[in-house]
Amino acid sequence: VVLLRHLRCHCHHALKYTTMRAVVTFLLLAVAAVASAAETNDDVRSVDSATRRWMDTVTSGGEDAAEATAALYASDAVLWGTVSEEIRASPASVQQYFDYYASLDSLSVVEGSYQPSIRVFGDVAISSGTYTFRYAEGGVERLVPQRFTFVYRRSADSAAGWEIVDHHSSQMPAQPDGLAETMAAAGQLRGGWVMPNSDLIRQTYRHYMTAGGWTGPKVVAGTAPRQAYRHYTTASGWTGPGSCSWGTRMLNTLSARASDRATRLYGKKRPL
Repeated sequence: VVLLRHLRCHCHHALKYTTMRAVVTFLLLAVAAVASAAETNDDVRSVDSATRRWMDTVTSGGEDAAEATAALYASDAVLWGTVSEEIRASPASVQQYFDYYASLDSLSVVEGSYQPSIRVFGDVAISSGTYTFRYAEGGVERLVPQRFTFVYRRSADSAAGWEIVDHHSSQMPAQPDGLAETMAAAGQLRGGWVMPNSDLIRQTYRHYMTAGGWTGPKVVAGTAPRQAYRHYTTASGWTGPGSCSWGTRMLNTLSARASDRATRLYGKKRPL
């Protein structure tokens, strides 16, 4: 009896110790996750501030605007400027570019046109997006929508905490009608078809579904939509047939609805 009591007491203390250690471990992991998320958010904000600093500097209109802008780039930075036909990979050539660009008459960034997408990977950060520059030429106001990619490297020597190591900026091209229609229906392409929200998904389904069944390019017994939908993904994790049961069910449901609609209208089912 004494031995049993001793074992029971020992087991109780061991269980209590194990439970406490598990709780402490969980709390430590939770705190670390929160701290990591907060650090990432701080980095995103600082990268955004670095890009805004660049825009403020290049449009300052001061006599030292070119020199001050070039100083935001690392000594080994690479610049492919909006109006440059060559890549510039030295501090002197970078400043030469801004000797021209920063001196454009009444140069400014159109308010609200700066739309960045920022990702941070440790000591490297990438900011891609759009901005529109405004300047005067021959008394005429020019608006130039542009797309950009900044690559930053963390730097203690930079006031913003980041220095530019790569920068590409180019005028926004005119999008072909065929591509515009495709993107309007399918969303933004990023390593596959990206469907950013449910409304856009429904719009795409409506685009492909008619009373006669599925329509779209190269329709052969409904295979084209299925092939296309295998490429549909979203940032929230939705993917098309073959990689997500929810997506498969959605496609099957809509296919069945289209088939039922065709039955009511034509008196027979069409193969999907």
